[in-house]
Amino acid sequence: MRIGFDGTETAAQEKISGPSKEHDGPNLRLIDVEELCASARFCHRAGGIWNLIPKSDDPALKKTAVEEACDCPSGRLVVFDKKAQQIIEAELRKSIGLIEDPWIG
Repeated sequence: MRIGFDGTETAAQEKISGPSKEHDGPNLRLIDVEELCASARFCHRAGGIWNLIPKSDDPALKKTAVEEACDCPSGRLVVFDKKAQQIIEAELRKSIGLIEDPWIG
């Protein structure tokens, strides 16, 4: 069955609007726009990204925090590298994916 997906649409690159919270750590700053949450829970993998940010001077915990933010399907979580002065984003190919949530059926 064909659905007509061509993958050319892109997300806007506008500044985050609406209420957001910032969480500062030694190497990372987390920008969290809770109202965008899709409840996919990728951010809870290692005890919660909010607990990892304050420990981001540990390279392994920093890497995990970045992975959790980049795995967020809604864009709720944005990680800013304080040393490089830039947002960290994953390089992803265009695709559509299905996320199932066994917790809510």
